[in-house]
This record gives sequence, structure tokens and C-alpha cells, in this order.
Amino acid sequence: RCRGTIFLSHVCISMIDGALCAVHMKYRSITNEESMRNFLGLRSHHKTAMTQKHKEELDDVEELDFKMVDSKSVLVTEIKVGTPAETFSVVLDTGSSNFWLVSNEADDSNLKMKKFDPKASTTFENSQDSTEWDIEFGAGAVSLRLGKDTVKLNDIETLGQDMGLAFQLSGSVFYTGSYSGILGLGYPALAAEGTLPVFDRIMRENPEFSSFAFAMSHKKLLIGDVEGEESRGLYYENDVHFSPVIEKYYWEVKLDDILIDGKSSDLCTNGCGAIVDTGTTFNTFPSFTFAEILNLLSEGDSEHLYDCDRFKNLTYVIGQKEYTLTPYDYLLFKPNQAGAKEACAPRLMQMDVSKSKKAPYLLGEVFLTKFYTIFDRENDRIGFAHATQPHERSVSDYPDILRFN
Repeated sequence: RCRGTIFLSHVCISMIDGALCAVHMKYRSITNEESMRNFLGLRSHHKTAMTQKHKEELDDVEELDFKMVDSKSVLVTEIKVGTPAETFSVVLDTGSSNFWLVSNEADDSNLKMKKFDPKASTTFENSQDSTEWDIEFGAGAVSLRLGKDTVKLNDIETLGQDMGLAFQLSGSVFYTGSYSGILGLGYPALAAEGTLPVFDRIMRENPEFSSFAFAMSHKKLLIGDVEGEESRGLYYENDVHFSPVIEKYYWEVKLDDILIDGKSSDLCTNGCGAIVDTGTTFNTFPSFTFAEILNLLSEGDSEHLYDCDRFKNLTYVIGQKEYTLTPYDYLLFKPNQAGAKEACAPRLMQMDVSKSKKAPYLLGEVFLTKFYTIFDRENDRIGFAHATQPHERSVSDYPDILRFN
């Protein structure tokens, strides 16, 4: 057997007809704090890859909005698989490249999600490669076999799409019933050997679809002309600034510096990388830098709950451009109680993607909500611009999992 790693996602999708196309998004629940921590912990073996085995009608724009099923949630999309087509909820993830669904062979009674039955699809084909793949997580594992079938993301259809059928899963994160699988949006080098990721097949069959962008604040993913006038003003403002991908593996760019209230932290003097990962809720830091970052951000306050006024601006310098998160952007909030002062804790966590002293940082939903992000496969680069916000945000906008009770 071969081993590798995949990543889970919090994302949202929309696409424009002709230049883009739309997919319906929903929030799905993760029911308790432990499950959420397990969900976030799935990335502890991040570096091991599977190498074997405007609101009004816009011109040519089609949109479907997500809805929140309940407050403790992950964000998923619905796609259609097989013939006749069946609808499945999947997590989209730029930190992985494989597409897989839970198979009806997985007979664990704790698995509550909808399962894919390959015998019910007339277009399903078993892979000629009989290898069984083991994918390891920080909080679980998946074993799967490979096959091919028709996959449809709204109006975009791919025939003979490589997919995995998970027949064995372990880890409580899979027992929520919130989704049936994962659709990775990373580079082919991160996928199972001999398979082609969904977006690569989309590009092959539709050359105009060579870029996609996350407008996280609007809960949308755009595919196609993501830098066009239709998107500017509606989803982002000012110019987009691009940085080249370090290696065609992860969506990773060079991180020039990390500033705290405009002052260098000196953490990147020997070079840093930043992986832009829609599958991570919090922003993450290598363990050997995390304590120092917290001390710099909070003026040395080491308590779990913090005085909100103590926190400083956190700035990532990428391509010599500064991308600043204010405390309001990255803090969790404890609701006020009678006579009690509001308390905060950062939506930041430590995670070692690799053991190297140049281990990359992860830019997750915390960063993506503030900055419209373009993933340009044609030119192998990532672009950032200030995202527009659909309304003035307040603490109540965050799911309960992002607030203290």
C-alpha cells in the first residue's frame, strides 16, 4: 500500500457562465469542539504526498448562494457524480489534489454521510490499477480504491474523472455526516500517481478555465476570468498583486516577512514560505515560532483568554506587498457577560507542515476572508487583492465554533 495526505476545506464556490459557472454552497455542521479540533488537526502530516499508488444580473454571470445549515459548521459544495447523476456534498481544498467519495463498501455504522454506490452508475469504471491507497491524517485515515466516473460542477462536466472510493475510514472527524468526500484543487504532483485532478481535467477540456479565485467574504469560488471587470468592485477592490508559486506542488509562495504593528518579527531572515490553503480555518505557524508570535501579538499575555485591547496588527509581506490582519480580523470573541469585560483569543495555531526550519506557514480562512485570492494555473502564480465585504461584519457573523461560550 501507498500512503499520503489530504486536507479538508472550508470553501465556497460560484462561477460565471461562459467565463465562469456556479455551484451551490452550504455550511455543514461539526457538532462539537473536539470534532472541530480534530478537523483542524488533520494537517499534521501535511508534507507526505500520494506519489505512488453586481448583485444585479451581471453580463454572463450565474450565481447560487450558500446557506448555513447550522452554526457549528464547515462549508461544502454539492456536485453531481455518476449516471444517473447523484448529488453529493464535498469539501473543496487547495491543500490537496485528490477527489474521493465514501463508498457504500464502508459499512461502519458510525458513518452517517451519503455513500456512493459504483454499481448504481452506468458510467463508472474500475481502475486498471488495483492498488489500495492509505491516506493518513493527523486525526484519522482513509483507505480507498480508484475508479473513474462522470463529475459535474454545476454546468461544467468532466467525463471519466479519476476518483477514489473510500471503503475504510477512521477518526471522529468523519462521523459528523456533514460531507461525503473531498475535492482537491491542488497541483497534480500532490495527487495519486497516474490520476488527474478535477481542475486539471476541467482545464484540459475548457482551456479558458485556467484560473480560479476564492471570494471567501462572499462565500464564492470563481472560475475563469477571475480578474475581469465583473469581479472587480463586486468581489475585490484595488489591484491584484501576484507572486510565483515556489514549486508546482502546494499553492505556496515566498513569505518575505511577518510584521507586528509594522515592525519585522525577524522570523523570515533565512526564508519562509506560505501555503494558501482553503482547507484550514485558522492561520498556522511552525511550532518553533508560535510562542514568539503570540508574545509579540499580545504583549506577553500568556493566558488562554486575552484582553482584546492588547493585540496588535499582524502583517504578511508577500511579493514586497503588505497584507495586514487587524486584531478584529483574527480574534475569537468571548461574549460579554454582566459586568465582565469582553475577552479574546487568536484564530491562530501551531502546526508543523515539515520538520525543516523553513517549514511553511498556512494562510487559511482567516486570511482568505480579508483578501480575494486568485489561483492562476496557466502562469503558476497566486494573486491577492483586498476583498469587498458584503456588509459590515460583527461578532455575530461568526459561527459559534469561532466564539467562546
